[in-house]
Amino acid sequence: MGLMACEKQNNNFYGVVEGFYGRPWGTEGRKSMIEFLGENGLDLYVYGPKDDPYHTEKWAEPYPEKEREDFKMLLATAKRSHVKFYWAIHLGSAFKNIGEYEDKREKVFAKLEDMYAMGFRYLAVFFDDYGQPDAEMHTKICNDIVVDFLRKKGDCGPLIVCPNIYHGDGANDYDRYLGEHMDPEIMLVWTGQKVCCDIDPEYAKFATDNYKRPPLVWWNWPVNDYSRSNLIIGRLYGIPDFPFSGIMLNPMENCEASKIGIYSFAQWAKDKKNFDSQKVWEDSFRKLYPEPVASAMLTLARHNSGTGPNRAWYEKLESEGITDFPKAFIDLLQATETLKKELPKTDAKLFWELEGWIDASCYLAKIGLLAEQLPTATPEEKQTIFQEIAELEKEKKAKGEEAKQRFADATFASDKDRCVVPLSGTEVLRPHINKLIEDAR
Repeated sequence: MGLMACEKQNNNFYGVVEGFYGRPWGTEGRKSMIEFLGENGLDLYVYGPKDDPYHTEKWAEPYPEKEREDFKMLLATAKRSHVKFYWAIHLGSAFKNIGEYEDKREKVFAKLEDMYAMGFRYLAVFFDDYGQPDAEMHTKICNDIVVDFLRKKGDCGPLIVCPNIYHGDGANDYDRYLGEHMDPEIMLVWTGQKVCCDIDPEYAKFATDNYKRPPLVWWNWPVNDYSRSNLIIGRLYGIPDFPFSGIMLNPMENCEASKIGIYSFAQWAKDKKNFDSQKVWEDSFRKLYPEPVASAMLTLARHNSGTGPNRAWYEKLESEGITDFPKAFIDLLQATETLKKELPKTDAKLFWELEGWIDASCYLAKIGLLAEQLPTATPEEKQTIFQEIAELEKEKKAKGEEAKQRFADATFASDKDRCVVPLSGTEVLRPHINKLIEDAR
């Protein structure tokens, strides 16, 4: 019996997809993530970063030697960690029609053959965000890969396919065609009723009915590529238990920070019935970090979980239950000072990712404490406070620009212009400060 048939009997996959737009995790980040998945009982890692040219526009070209050696090392890591390491080819805009695909079919198979020779036994095809929803062509491509490549190899896992239309209830001609005609062993990706959202079980049922199979859920959390100014490290909620073939989180470009949400996801996967969102989230910091970093990280996370300026995409709770704002600002200031002192020693990689948000939170706390004095200040005192706030805002902006440049230096050429300044406390703390200042003017 081939590997595809064996895994088809038990294919509730749980893991992550590196499918975001933005700064790549890099080889060391991926190795760390794969090991983390294995340590926490998760078994799926899908490689598909949008800005990797050999995944997208240069899909037909072989990877350079350095990347090939890196992949081989990661495959060995995945094997030791009992994680299924999928590599995805993105063909969304590769062909205009079936005829063009047929003319270039051998290029698709040559690339897959090259990845197979490298050691990959788990492959995926993405059509998301690029090209048109050509159901007949997409079905033809994927069925050809299953029948003429994966089954002939005999030792490959089931094909994962991300359709061009990947959210909603599946009640469209494109998704229905895929459901009817794609090989039943293909795992079809679905992000929910929207691109980024809590999962509605009713929509999941509709998607299952139209896909003719339970979906492989690509849950766009804690990804922040649509709101990169925000750090999304709040608690996990929004995925009820329902029939699915697997669930994979799409994390942030901040690899190490994403482990906060992934840890909670692993606990949910182990015991959905008794999962306590708040408790598991708070426990995660003690599991991931030593004190005093753990407590400081929890405080930072309380005010860095919302999706900020682009919350219309997916609104998440932040700064829950705050009634004593001065205390919140004092706690946040102390936490950032602790992290600046301790985190470079205990987790340099995490500090590199978070320094911009730690600085933003530190300045926000200082500005907040000044703003709290405004309601009772004299006109002269207000003028002094406004001047002090202006100076802090200027320093905060300069630090933010430094972080933005750091990220630009570390990302793909195609992504440099999309790097942004980190923001903190955008949902509750910053609006509270703005109101205090406005009322005092």
